Amino acid sequence: MSAMHDRLPLVKTALILIISLLLLRWLYPKREALFAVISLFLTAFVISYVLNPLVVYLTRNRSSRAAAVLVIFLLIFGSLALLIIGLIPSLAAEMQGLMEQVPAYTLRLQEFIGELHRDYHRFNLPEGLRSVIDESIENLEANLLAFFENLVARMLGFLERFIILLLLPVLVFYFLRDFDRIKESMRGAVPPRYRRQAALLAHDMDQTLGAYIRGILLISLLVGLLSYIGFLVLGLDFALLLAIIVGVTNLIPFFGPIIGAVPAVLVALLASPLLALKVVALIFIIQQVESQLLSPPILGRRLGLHPLVILLALILGGRLLGLLGLLIAVPLTACLKITYEHLSRWGAGT
Repeated sequence: MSAMHDRLPLVKTALILIISLLLLRWLYPKREALFAVISLFLTAFVISYVLNPLVVYLTRNRSSRAAAVLVIFLLIFGSLALLIIGLIPSLAAEMQGLMEQVPAYTLRLQEFIGELHRDYHRFNLPEGLRSVIDESIENLEANLLAFFENLVARMLGFLERFIILLLLPVLVFYFLRDFDRIKESMRGAVPPRYRRQAALLAHDMDQTLGAYIRGILLISLLVGLLSYIGFLVLGLDFALLLAIIVGVTNLIPFFGPIIGAVPAVLVALLASPLLALKVVALIFIIQQVESQLLSPPILGRRLGLHPLVILLALILGGRLLGLLGLLIAVPLTACLKITYEHLSRWGAGT
């Protein structure tokens, strides 16, 4: 009887492992649909997490969470209504204009690369170096043409997913309304003897990540706004669309400003090299304003990660999950760092 009792944990573990493997095998062919659903829920949770302090503030006068969430939703949807009235028609017109201009941009791009190819052939370069440059120019042309073609395809794909995004406000509402219950359920899932340590870990993560996420969102909004004003002053086509790209990619440390600058510089270059230089100068100035004036008071040194660790996390995240990996790599690394620090303290008995 004792031997059978000792084998029960092993049997349970084996059964859980077998069931998990069978479940993974069944889910693998459906991984894209599953990933879309998980991404939707994670996005709703992050939005709820960012908005929760505002709900807590509104409930200090003893109003219910549901009423506070409704007030926030009214403010958000009111702002969105103003945004739709003011900006969405312009954004839609710019997207339509970009789609119509893609063939002309492609032709100009081919002409520009052809001129570049003819110019450097005037110099008496070694054959080996010449072949390397030829291959690089051909690769550049292919990549840039693919970029413009994929840009239109991705825009259309985004519009196709727009209906799914309509579920996002519903999920955010329920997450916000039941945020305390969700936290309590997660706390109840932790064994009683580890609850105090888990609560300290959650508190440190909340203090660090909460401030970072809200700060980086505010900074990216300001960077996008400054970019939009600057693009309008320079007379750059598709100023709103390009400024949104700059603002969104600014969420990615180190690489984000470069990624966001590429579309703006390309569009400016196809108009004139001088305009491209002005756009580069504008983006450089905005990045200096962000790093010297905006980031220090808003972010400070919230995450405490070494730049090399951040770069490694970004490279791994980008390779594994693309743009999504670049967005979540740094916060996820910060979570792992905080967890490691707590585990080290628990192991030392402190």
